Order: sequence, then C-alpha cells, then structure tokens
Amino acid sequence: MRAFTEGATSDDEAFAGMEREFVFTLRPAGTLRVPSGRIMVGDPLGGPQDALAVPVEPGTYEVVLSILRFTDTGEERVAFARVGAPFTDDSELFRYAEQDEDSAIEVDSGAAGFFDESVIRLLDGEDEPTPLQTRLLEATDTESEATWFAADLPADSHTNLIAFSAGFGDGDYPVSVVPDEAGETAKTILLDFVTE
Repeated sequence: MRAFTEGATSDDEAFAGMEREFVFTLRPAGTLRVPSGRIMVGDPLGGPQDALAVPVEPGTYEVVLSILRFTDTGEERVAFARVGAPFTDDSELFRYAEQDEDSAIEVDSGAAGFFDESVIRLLDGEDEPTPLQTRLLEATDTESEATWFAADLPADSHTNLIAFSAGFGDGDYPVSVVPDEAGETAKTILLDFVTE
C-alpha cells in the first residue's frame, strides 16, 4: 500500500473494493506538541474523553494527511492521518496496520484529531462547546466546496489540537501504532479512514 507516496494511484490491491479511480496527495497538517508524553487520538467534538491514549516520548510530532482524490470528479477525502516518524517504505507502516486490528476510535462529529492528553480538559464542555471546540467548529464551517478540512489550533501556551475531516464522515476507524525500537512508546500512529 502506498498511501503516503505522493501520486500513488488506486491500482494497489488494498483498495480493490473501491470502484472509482483515485490518486493520493500528501498535505502537512502541522506539528503536534506533546509535553505529557501521551497522544490522544479521537473525536475532539463528539467524545474527546473517549479518545485512545498512545504513549510517546514527550516532544513534537509532524502530522501528515493522505488525501484521496477521485479522478472522475476531483472530490477529495482524508484517507489516512499519520503522526510521528515518516517511513521510507509505506509497506512497513501498513504491515503494522494489518497486525494491530484491535484499536479503533468512534467518530460522531465527522472530525477526528490528535492532541496532548492535557487538552482533554479544554474539550470537555458537557452541554456547551468549549472555546477550543467553538474555534474548531468555526474552522470546519467553510462556505467552500471543499469536502475535507484540517485545522491546527493552539490549545494553550504549550499544546495544540490538530483536527481534520474523518474520511467520509461518522464511523469507527482503526488506529495502528508502530512502536519505537525499545517497544515502550510509539514511533508512528496511523489513523485509517478508508480500508476495511
């Protein structure tokens, strides 16, 4: 699978179930700041307290989106989101995805994201959206014809929220974690919106 290879096409057998032809393009989404050493993966609007916690070394991590563009209409969707170390060979990254089928997140708002564990308190608004959630809603509410969004929003002076459209909308989406050499923390996290 070559979803993080610019210009890769739908001829990959992993996408045999999709009836339309498409091409992948890559979009940097921002640098995630993680002082707590735990990246949360989840729906920042519909249930941030249910996000999946992944241990990492405290620091900063690049987030890249793999955008699927249908060649017949030009429609685009976020297919995959990756945070952490890039891979020179996509097959290594997706080999972990095949082995790690137990982790998933539930998306109820059409959005998913990566954020530091400390940001949960800024996303837990009970009955009303928090100021951070309101800024995220404003970022998603565009009048353009775009079929996806990505936003890098400061949460406080030390952390941020990187959120994006969840593929084709609400659902349960698998999360794969590639461990570091010691096997104690994650090197890369992959969020998959399109394969079954």
